[in-house]
Amino acid sequence: MHVSQQVFKSKSRSLILGLGGGIKVKDIRGPYSSISELEVELSAARRKNEVLTNCSVIVEEENEKFQSHVESVEMELTKVKDFVFQQLNNRPPCSS
Repeated sequence: MHVSQQVFKSKSRSLILGLGGGIKVKDIRGPYSSISELEVELSAARRKNEVLTNCSVIVEEENEKFQSHVESVEMELTKVKDFVFQQLNNRPPCSS
């Protein structure tokens, strides 16, 4: 259908060439949606977008909390490593 429209550049009668008379483009494409149906779909899409945006904000906030928690755990781990290293270095040599 699109190929015939591109090749023949004629949409005036909107008949599909090669499929016989009486078959129109709207028969193949289907009926066009009414404005009210499109508005309903648009409002549903906007609500879905709003919900996803809110979820994204919540996930970003949780990610920041976890990141700060990970940073504090890493700092504690560094302190423990330093302490253990100091204890090992300050230990008197073993006598055999």
